Amino acid sequence: MGDIGDGEPPYKRVKESVRELQSFPKGSSSTEPTLGSLEHLMARSLPIQGDGETIGSRGVIKKQEFIKIITRALYSLGYDRSGALLEEESGIPLHSSEVNLLMKHVLAGKWDESVATLHAIGLTDESLVKLASFLILEQKFMELLNMGNFMDALETLRNEIVPLCINVDRVHELAALIITPPCVLPGMLNQDGVDTRGRSEILDKLQKLLPATVMIPERRLEHLVEQALDVQRDACVFHNTLDSELSLYSDHQCGRNQIPSQTLQILEAHEDEVWFLQFSHNGKFLASSSKDQTAIIWEVSENNQVSVKHILIGHHKPVMAVSWSSDDCQLLTCGLEEAIRRWDVGTGECLHVYEKQGVGLISCGWFPNGKGIFCGLTDRSICLWDLDGREIECWKGQRTLKISDVAITNDGKRIISICKETAIVLHDWEERDERIIEEDQVITSFSLSDDSKFLLVNLINQEIHLWSITGEIKVVSKYKGHKRTRFIIRSCFGGVEQGFIASGSEDSQVYIWHRGTGELLQALPGHSGAINCVSWNPVNPHMLASASDDRTIRIWGLNHDGEPPLKRVKESSGEFRHLPNNLSCVEPIMGSWGDLMACSQPLQGVGETIGSKGVIRRQEFIKIITRALYSLGYERSGAVLEEESGIPLHSTEMNLLMKQVFDGKWDESVATLHTIGLTDKSILKSASFLILEQKFLELLNVGKVMDALDTLRNEIVPLCINIGRVHELAACIITPPCAVPGVSSQETVDAKSRAEILGKLQKLLPATIMIPERRLEHLVEQALDVQRDACVFHNTLDSELSLYSDHQCGRNQIPSQTLQILEAHNDEVWFLQFSHNGKYLASSSKDQTAIIWEVKENNQVSVKHTLTGHQKPVMTLAWSPDDSQLLTCGLEEVIRRWDITSGECLHVYEKQGVGLISCGWFPDGKGVLCGVTDKSICLWDLDGRELECWKGQRTLKISDLAMTDDGTRIISICKETAILLLDWEARFERIIEEDQVITSFSLSKDNKFLLVNLINQEIHLWSITGDLKVVSKYKGHKRTRFVIRSCFGGFEQAFVASGSEDSQVYVWHRGSGELLLALPGHSGAVNCVTWNPVNPHMLASASDDRTIRIWGLDHVNLKCNGSHSNGIKFTI
Repeated sequence: MGDIGDGEPPYKRVKESVRELQSFPKGSSSTEPTLGSLEHLMARSLPIQGDGETIGSRGVIKKQEFIKIITRALYSLGYDRSGALLEEESGIPLHSSEVNLLMKHVLAGKWDESVATLHAIGLTDESLVKLASFLILEQKFMELLNMGNFMDALETLRNEIVPLCINVDRVHELAALIITPPCVLPGMLNQDGVDTRGRSEILDKLQKLLPATVMIPERRLEHLVEQALDVQRDACVFHNTLDSELSLYSDHQCGRNQIPSQTLQILEAHEDEVWFLQFSHNGKFLASSSKDQTAIIWEVSENNQVSVKHILIGHHKPVMAVSWSSDDCQLLTCGLEEAIRRWDVGTGECLHVYEKQGVGLISCGWFPNGKGIFCGLTDRSICLWDLDGREIECWKGQRTLKISDVAITNDGKRIISICKETAIVLHDWEERDERIIEEDQVITSFSLSDDSKFLLVNLINQEIHLWSITGEIKVVSKYKGHKRTRFIIRSCFGGVEQGFIASGSEDSQVYIWHRGTGELLQALPGHSGAINCVSWNPVNPHMLASASDDRTIRIWGLNHDGEPPLKRVKESSGEFRHLPNNLSCVEPIMGSWGDLMACSQPLQGVGETIGSKGVIRRQEFIKIITRALYSLGYERSGAVLEEESGIPLHSTEMNLLMKQVFDGKWDESVATLHTIGLTDKSILKSASFLILEQKFLELLNVGKVMDALDTLRNEIVPLCINIGRVHELAACIITPPCAVPGVSSQETVDAKSRAEILGKLQKLLPATIMIPERRLEHLVEQALDVQRDACVFHNTLDSELSLYSDHQCGRNQIPSQTLQILEAHNDEVWFLQFSHNGKYLASSSKDQTAIIWEVKENNQVSVKHTLTGHQKPVMTLAWSPDDSQLLTCGLEEVIRRWDITSGECLHVYEKQGVGLISCGWFPDGKGVLCGVTDKSICLWDLDGRELECWKGQRTLKISDLAMTDDGTRIISICKETAILLLDWEARFERIIEEDQVITSFSLSKDNKFLLVNLINQEIHLWSITGDLKVVSKYKGHKRTRFVIRSCFGGFEQAFVASGSEDSQVYVWHRGSGELLLALPGHSGAVNCVTWNPVNPHMLASASDDRTIRIWGLDHVNLKCNGSHSNGIKFTI
């Protein structure tokens, strides 16, 4: 069995020698901290680390890796002095001396020395050595050609490149270049005829090729910070701000007020019900259509005020729908079973009328290239026309309904329409292929997502379903809560990255859900009639529009405090008909719309953001690096970085404040506090209180009672906050605080207290003013969390995570190879369980014995004791909390308690006239519990005295039994399809009800989940805290006759394993329910599995074939060392 650290870790391992630093940047050495470097004044929390190896709050960040990626970032940003000084001050070189020498040789064009050095850097993968050598020698070959040294180039190709026996096609290309040399482009060579750009590119290629432990990847720290921002954004339920608004100083969390929820305008230009509306793609226009036979184009101004641009007249029936061209220059309007009209958005002129003899048109849309249109017809066909009205194609038959939506995907390949009441057709008109979405309920409308990957389907039963239409067609989420009984109600995607769903409703409210979770976030009242349609501005995530039967359109924006009262825009369409089409007469109804609507902001200027996504503000990035350097004790590096970057960690005023606090200049501190830019008066008062409280206490400590009293009366009390603490301080005047024992001087006490005040101020003041402690470490930890959570096969300890490359476990991190076969039992093995400390394994058998197995340090398993004494098969067993004792339970017989060290039977528990069928321990190890054949549950002390017994339907004849770690709840199967959760202290019961017969269960380590095996070959994962509910299901294993047991296991119990009657062990991902592995090997039903709670790479299975198999990682290959006793076979 391989240790957790054996085998291949997530990144490539190499030998790395740490020698004297030989870095390229020069000119750094003895720069002393400047006044701006006052971090030594701050109370710093000690890093959680072992011998300086790890840092951060959870001890998962390796200090050496952390320093290296910071150094790499400094060099990448052009701060060479800071990077070199950090290498010197930390004693942690960015690269080994061999790698530095290799880079120097490559840049100098010393090719033979480069190849020789490459072999010295510790690469264990020969294929990598060959590939890297090929890159170097290829550059040597090219430079020789460029200089006209054809014979030397040929010799390099023949004698150095070809013998590598790789990349044959490229070798042939190089050979052809000897006959036809490449042209040397202007600027390719420097004045000495050297290809410096090519050499730099070789270093870049080497960096991507070589393991990250050898050459630290470019922009690695930025990548980790971006991952942290991603996880913050994804965890934010109300996230609806642009990425450019994210800050590195504090974890991002949008409030509910980021969802548009306040009516900012009421548009009343329509004279009848408003049936449809839609924002243009650029967000600058809004189009609406009405029962009044008109459509209106509204203009969205830069300050987000909406005003009429054109009223479109010409339809003779209500206008059903509108559709914007891809460039937003034209608009289609569709009358109710009438004609389609195409309008010029600039002039409001009708450019064309589309109609078909004998049929009406009911829906419309544009080709993605804007060169044609398509429509649904009343004869249930779909037609494609060019802009001049010439029919391109027409599909007859059940293609659409009388009232129908129609859409086309962005690639122009698939047309989507409602083909019958409960079905939507996805018609690939190029491939002549159709796929069908089938619903159980009548479909009333649908909406296509911007990326053409999802379809939002409104149903007659007041549900909205989100369908994935790429790959396997399936429902991925459902939304409920809105009302629909008679009318067509439309929904839409919206918000940042279309993270929300909005819908109209017949109860006159707009409903908004979180797209991913389906949680209903808002129900917005305001309209006085059914809301038929909603549209979310695709550019401004804080603007939403709704159309209602009350003849109005409402524009919704952010809900700010202190809003002025709403004013209506009252204008009759009759008045508009007498105005020129390009004239807008709607005046602003509120002072400044820019204050209410968050406009989309362009990315910051060149150089202000960094990273691949442009979401990291350079200034913030530099500041949190500087903060980290000071926190780690590298004050010279921090000071030089402030100087070299020109970005001070804190403002001059903040540095002055920290110095004054540390010097005990209290009046000056309070005065400076008012100059640092605080706008929140409550924070200003709280910070002043902290400073003045320290002043008060120090005055008391030196015996200046009257001065302390004066400070309390005239400075602290007038702040009018924290009255309870003020009373405590007043009491200190009567009974002054005692001196701190063990401290030599009052100055030491004051210095410590002042440092603590700075620590409190840091937590109180905004992060933009005082950069939080350990902020960079926190972001890196979040990035590691993202990587770990995204890893389906994650089964390694956090200490194995590396900062150099994104973590990704392979399938081989799941135990899947038989390492040992244990054959000491003489009959079927029914049950087994690892001890809590992972050092022992206990098994029970039909042969009336139990065996205690010992797990050695090298993970070999051997017999420690064979436990005899039962007169019937041994059903189950249970370890004491301290693993010093074991309970074994015979089949409707007795329970025996055993000493692990000696194998001696310490006590036999039995009850006259009944048999015992299950067993367990009190969490404190001072008592046992058991299920009895009379269906009761009994509690005994260790000496067998009965403490309590619950009669009635508490357990079944064959039953599992468990007790939660807090000792309050006993869990048992109380009837065939139910599990009892009995709070025996509160005398309260809760029941888990299943539709199928329950055969066994297993309790998670944290006592929050229950794994329930069912007779129908399913395993259900139940959450038993809060609402009782099934959170996941697992299928695939076989069970027809026997009791088959499952277990939690792996790192953080992230997997579920089960036995099976088909002789295999099954392993699923706990969260997703995905079946990961089916492990063959046994020759009989696998009755029970157990996962070592300490070693996530060790799994054991018990079978009717009388054996126990120990499973480990598939790259471990233990060899048999001679003959073995104890009934153990080693696999080879």
